[in-house]
Amino acid sequence: MYKLGILLYGEARTYKVAKMYFDQAFPDCKIDYFGHAWNTESSHHIGVYIKHNPKKLQQEIQETYETANIIVTDYDKEFKRLAKPIEKYKSKKNRSQTAEMVVRGARINQWRSFERASRVLKKIKTQYDLIICSRFDIVFQPRPNIIERVLDVIKNCRASIDNNEILVTSGDPAHLGGFNSQHDIVMHDLLWCGTTEGIIKFGHNFTRNRIKQIRTEFEQEKILPTLNDVERKLIERYIACRGYREMWGLQLLESKVSRRVLDKFGKIIIARSGCPDLDLETIKKYTKYYDFFKHKQFLIKEMRHFGGDWRKYNPEFDYGA
Repeated sequence: MYKLGILLYGEARTYKVAKMYFDQAFPDCKIDYFGHAWNTESSHHIGVYIKHNPKKLQQEIQETYETANIIVTDYDKEFKRLAKPIEKYKSKKNRSQTAEMVVRGARINQWRSFERASRVLKKIKTQYDLIICSRFDIVFQPRPNIIERVLDVIKNCRASIDNNEILVTSGDPAHLGGFNSQHDIVMHDLLWCGTTEGIIKFGHNFTRNRIKQIRTEFEQEKILPTLNDVERKLIERYIACRGYREMWGLQLLESKVSRRVLDKFGKIIIARSGCPDLDLETIKKYTKYYDFFKHKQFLIKEMRHFGGDWRKYNPEFDYGA
């Protein structure tokens, strides 16, 4: 029997779903859950934004996951505090997307939450065969023998390096925590695995590194002239990384965690906020509803002629049409 640590992070959203389906995915494993959640639940494509009481939500999640090792913090307070180090850049006319992300708290809630979850893991002294990192709203359907296959990758990696700081990402970036290629800096964040040491090191100073990136961007006129050609190219690449998924890849490069790629881990389904039930069939149907509004925005004006609350989920409507 393998002993798994499952680290969860991000918005609480449909938080019960991760435990339900990870327990089903690994029935023969001993699983410990830990992590961090925000007190928010959002899905802007369908107009969902809910704020929960942090203490009450934390109690509910801890009871669901049967552990005290999942913490909940207030999203708005956190990002108000994070914005302070870059307040002086507000007067800049061409304020970067990166700076906007931190000031608004937009798009960075996942990696900030992962950093906090990795701190929880660092305090736990239990030895695990494998750590799996994912989100609270994930349904994971693994391929057969996925644990054995990941552990084989880690074993082979250990044979060629001198440390135990290892991450294994998927070779299927469209659905899992993979890169677009072996050397691409864009990392997808839905699910990946690793050693305890690798996960902790990956999360270390995630936020500090991103704020440093912003400072470097705004002060590059002072910094670039002091560098040689090689250093300058690295810094220019550093400054150019502004996208949400690029932040994950950049942090992995900066943390110098050894990474290995495995082919497909399995299948992932996201249980979107507002899903009326958490059985698999309802989750799949509700995902079509969500994707309809995400990818078919041009139809929204026409739907207003239907009358009533045209954004409200209707299980009888074929959103896959």
